[in-house]
Amino acid sequence: MSTDDHQTLVKTFWNEQHELHHKINEWRDWWSELSELGEPRFGEMHDRLQLIRQKLRTHFHREEESGFLHENSDLKEKHSEQVTELLSDHRELLSDLDRLCEKLGATESGFVTWGQAKRSFDALLKELDRQEQIENQLMEAWTKSETDTHEKD
Repeated sequence: MSTDDHQTLVKTFWNEQHELHHKINEWRDWWSELSELGEPRFGEMHDRLQLIRQKLRTHFHREEESGFLHENSDLKEKHSEQVTELLSDHRELLSDLDRLCEKLGATESGFVTWGQAKRSFDALLKELDRQEQIENQLMEAWTKSETDTHEKD
């Protein structure tokens, strides 16, 4: 891969990370506003979480199939434990989102209280933050590794 191609790829991945971080903040803001209303809106929450799930699935797919987790086998070698954990976490997070959506979409809510739904969503956002921190660390390692490789050429 040429230096220009590498720089373009790195910029693309970082832009996507920043976009996702912005989206996560939007989801938090939406959740705070919804919580302040005090009126349970299980249906609305279900619909929004379906959109969030789609966004995350697309993001994870790009990382795993054509992104920095796929592109660089050296990254996988040097950070295999983190990469393996992250890939597993992606699947778990999507499964957790599916279960949450399932409960919210039930005719009779799968949650006894709105507070339970809130705690589940808060836990999901906390896990997403943790995953994004790991991704950022791996991207920094990948960027440094690729930069070092290109400087040697």
